[in-house]
Amino acid sequence: MKQEVIIGREGNQPFPITQEGVSRKHALLTIDDNQNWWIENLTTVNGNGLYIRDEQGDFHPIEAQRITEDSVLRLGPTGYMSCTFMAHRAIAPQGDYSYEFRHLRRRIRGLRQEMENLNENNQKRSKLANKIRLVSYAISVGIVVVGAISGASLMAMSPMIFPGLIGVLSNTLWGPKTQEARDLQQKITKFQVCPNCGRPISQHDVENLRCSACKAK
Repeated sequence: MKQEVIIGREGNQPFPITQEGVSRKHALLTIDDNQNWWIENLTTVNGNGLYIRDEQGDFHPIEAQRITEDSVLRLGPTGYMSCTFMAHRAIAPQGDYSYEFRHLRRRIRGLRQEMENLNENNQKRSKLANKIRLVSYAISVGIVVVGAISGASLMAMSPMIFPGLIGVLSNTLWGPKTQEARDLQQKITKFQVCPNCGRPISQHDVENLRCSACKAK
């Protein structure tokens, strides 16, 4: 059966919206007979807008778009004047955040496993880069020694510049992916927030499906 939910300060969604950055009738959520979910911005071109969160945790403006039950939407500009919620909230009993917390736990577990795998791989890459640097130093010292014995000491000193170059090259090609680790940690930080109050929550809260601050669960 087709469902339509007007979302806003005067909408018929099953949860209250009081933020001043949200219009009286801000968006229209439609669930068709085939359980396809759609969202449409009802504000004007110069209004506060409708936003959807991408897989990196960033919000982008939309006008009308097919979504999923797990899509996270934001009505209005960022900050305390906006309202952020998962699309499922439009059909969930008021005060019941169990669906959102279960979804959050699955996502955070997946991201933390990804971080664990990345850290393990970075340790291996760091060891490999160090071995390559040590081998390059050993080869360069050997060339200098041979050159000194053969009487070509000045020319033999030139290979000593190679360990530095090889060190930079080995760290670039085989060293740990530090930027990737920072980006992943930033992504975890963006997602690990309470689905009700929007505050950052601990891993303990994630695993226990509740927010210590607002008591949502």
